[in-house]
Amino acid sequence: MKPSPSLTGGDPHPTRLQIVVLSASVFMAVTTELLPAGLLPWLSSDLGVENDRAGLLVTAYAFVVATTALPLTKATIRWPRRRLITAVLLGYAVSNVLMAIAGSLLVAGLARLIGGLSHAILFSIVTAYAARIVRPERLGGTVAVLWLGTALALLVGVPAGTALAAATGWRQPFVVLAVLAAGLAGCAAIVLAPIETRDAERVSVRSVVRTPGVALVAVATALVMLGNFMVYTYIGPLLQSAGFAERQIGPALLVHGTAGVAGLWFSARTADHQPRLGLVIALSLLVCSLIVFGVVGDTKAAALVALVGWGGAYGGLATFFNAAALRASRAHDTATALVNMAFNVGIGGGALLGALVLGAGGQPPVHGLLAAGLVGAGLVLVVRGKRNAFPADLRRQEEPGAG
Repeated sequence: MKPSPSLTGGDPHPTRLQIVVLSASVFMAVTTELLPAGLLPWLSSDLGVENDRAGLLVTAYAFVVATTALPLTKATIRWPRRRLITAVLLGYAVSNVLMAIAGSLLVAGLARLIGGLSHAILFSIVTAYAARIVRPERLGGTVAVLWLGTALALLVGVPAGTALAAATGWRQPFVVLAVLAAGLAGCAAIVLAPIETRDAERVSVRSVVRTPGVALVAVATALVMLGNFMVYTYIGPLLQSAGFAERQIGPALLVHGTAGVAGLWFSARTADHQPRLGLVIALSLLVCSLIVFGVVGDTKAAALVALVGWGGAYGGLATFFNAAALRASRAHDTATALVNMAFNVGIGGGALLGALVLGAGGQPPVHGLLAAGLVGAGLVLVVRGKRNAFPADLRRQEEPGAG
């Protein structure tokens, strides 16, 4: 996994600039994915539908990604990476333009379908691309920089888009995102190196899944995301039940997101040297935070403490899981596509599971404890996967996929 000499210093494709473009693309993509959740009141009113139906624009997006990540990654495996990333960013631009002009839920749904397909490809290949242009010992830190785009989307992108919608109407943020996506596509076409996929990456999905450690990384990811999003999807109503006023929910989530940046920093510090220890610490903190949120989260102080721990724990998980998948298999695109699929199974499945618990009259303790149990199951898999999936000493993994 050594970088090509043409990618290191004094060439037209500086590594740092490529990582900046990719991280900015992640920021735009995550903002595109999550922004409709913040705009539901205006969006649903303008399109003449109920909030729950408009909410499908978020849930369906996740399931599009979950069901298409693998087949689309395999279908495009022979595409030059620069051309593919540029095309995908243009797909986001089209998606956001359609959202900006949507006059019905059907058109909005088509826009989200295009966005979901673009998301399925981008998040399956972006970390694999980064792995090709950096040295192995810098892989974890580089992945953390990529996912800084996610943290900034939650801290800045979605709140800024919501504020812009409140001031000018819900369509304007999508215009801004369309322009941003088109600009990033132009940057990608110029800045990114013309990398081709390698023969080792052109293997069947079955053989990648059978590679020691890969399936375990994907299953652990799915369990953790299921637990996280069965609570986070309904964090607004759950915070209200803890005594937060509507106007206080935004600042509380800002605290949660800020803690997530600290968690991302922690993952950047540990993912290249002690990734297993770092992940075990993060998941243990997440389990404890969800238990606190469930059991004593009916008071503001306890809920706020839980939100801080929760944000800090969650902030670095994408770094740890993606880096583990990259190290477990030589077929980087397919391995990270599996993790991408697992993330979105967790996002969509967690939302549905949380809805079932709420529909059955479940209170915050039930939500928190069930979520902690799912994350705890993922933690058990991480602890047990010390040989191939989550090694304690990276020096024992001289080659990806080694037993």
